[in-house]
Amino acid sequence: MPAEKEDSNTRYFIDIDLLSRKIIQISYAQRQGLPQDLPLPAQRVFITKGQFKKLQKKRDLVETKPARRRDKNV
Repeated sequence: MPAEKEDSNTRYFIDIDLLSRKIIQISYAQRQGLPQDLPLPAQRVFITKGQFKKLQKKRDLVETKPARRRDKNV
């Protein structure tokens, strides 16, 4: 996560790869310094601060959850 200040010029966003339909990144930046170099084909979706915090919580839960073992019935 960027170590930038959060104020009224902060923009929260999700970058999505349109071919694989996977999230590239969930981040935020100041409006004047938003990175414009998205890999093609990609789409940036702007979200609210509340949506951003909710996604952060879910991402942290997924990253800390141990991997599930699948037992195969052979």
